[in-house]
Amino acid sequence: MNPHYETLHRGLSKQEQRLLNLFAFTIAWPPFSILVNLSFYFFLILVYLRFKKGVNPFHIVTNKQRLFLIFFVFAVISTLFVPEQLIEDRYFADLRLLFNYFYWTLIAVFLISNKTLIDIYQFSKYYLFGSLFLIASFFVFDLPQISTLLIEFPVITGRNVFVYQLVNIVPIAIIYVKTRWNSLITLIVLIFYLTFMFLSHGRAGSIVLLIQSFILFLAIFSRYSGLWKTVFLLLVVGFFYIASPENHNVRGNIADIVQPLNPRLSEMIKDAGSGRLEYDESFIIRDLMVKKGMKAFKEHPLLGIGVNRFRNYEIEFKDIFRYEPRLRRIGSLTEDDLNDTAPHNSYIQILAENGILGSIVFFLILWYPLKSVIRKILSGNLTITDGPQIALVGLVIYLYAISSYPTAITYVTIGLAYNNID
Repeated sequence: MNPHYETLHRGLSKQEQRLLNLFAFTIAWPPFSILVNLSFYFFLILVYLRFKKGVNPFHIVTNKQRLFLIFFVFAVISTLFVPEQLIEDRYFADLRLLFNYFYWTLIAVFLISNKTLIDIYQFSKYYLFGSLFLIASFFVFDLPQISTLLIEFPVITGRNVFVYQLVNIVPIAIIYVKTRWNSLITLIVLIFYLTFMFLSHGRAGSIVLLIQSFILFLAIFSRYSGLWKTVFLLLVVGFFYIASPENHNVRGNIADIVQPLNPRLSEMIKDAGSGRLEYDESFIIRDLMVKKGMKAFKEHPLLGIGVNRFRNYEIEFKDIFRYEPRLRRIGSLTEDDLNDTAPHNSYIQILAENGILGSIVFFLILWYPLKSVIRKILSGNLTITDGPQIALVGLVIYLYAISSYPTAITYVTIGLAYNNID
């Protein structure tokens, strides 16, 4: 048996460990949902078994856990006191959503409460297995789609969701790879993940995973951490250099290299610094959603407009269009289309839906483990078991470009990241 397993194992029964393994696997790759994702049912049985032993699996071990509960309370309040114009016949949808929020909150609290019971080696192993099924189902299998009130299959269908899963999974899955094999195999696996990230045509996700990879190098090749920090600094300087307008030829050469793997990222590299990027349709829509979110926040600053109400909140875009000619590029989209568009920015979504109170609590939730990993990076004390905190770094960056924060995997990443705080 791997000696690391002996060191990390903390005493869950075999049945409980199997349930936790299945939970990790179905968080990484939720094969189908019956009202809720399959991971919920494994989690429910695990919690039941802990209670059956006379153990409270949600005991508070740190006051920081209360932040998750406070955020949930604010989510309930913002939904109960939703603005009058947003009240619709959607009580079942609201109840289901708040139930999910409660479940996600319990996940984070559970992971922190049971820090000494969580075998991160096993958890990362099943994250790895789940990620392989995730990649195969996204790229290989042409799966039939089922979507009813009760059943959804497959759960992961869009590129953005696939990319978000990988950003959360990879740094944690790498723990098992590095522990089980050597640094060379770990590097090969990391390149494997990067390749499929690029092939997904994700732009922001590819950049985020590259950043996570450099941070992982600090842990995998800890003896050369100084070298990797220098390389990373040079890359940052190089980024600003090639992004300047006069270096369009350099950008073009890099874009040509990237083109076979990720045409969308290639186009973004070409346009960076040229002034054309702000005319990209995707960027224009994201910019409009920021404006919409800020308008909602200004009108309902304290509690927001209610969770999952962003797409129900309607504004008039015609005044914005009048003063920004570049918006004519999306002239085919009606105001109804734009108002029904996802926020594309989790921070704007939280600000608009949860108001300033919920936003402050959410930022505090992110801050404590983020502060811990930044300190480790700067001091050279980062280890491979800090994978959850490295995943959190990617999550914090990527939430700026996607509205996927209200998912189970987000709370798993944050909960595990808390367990790495010194």
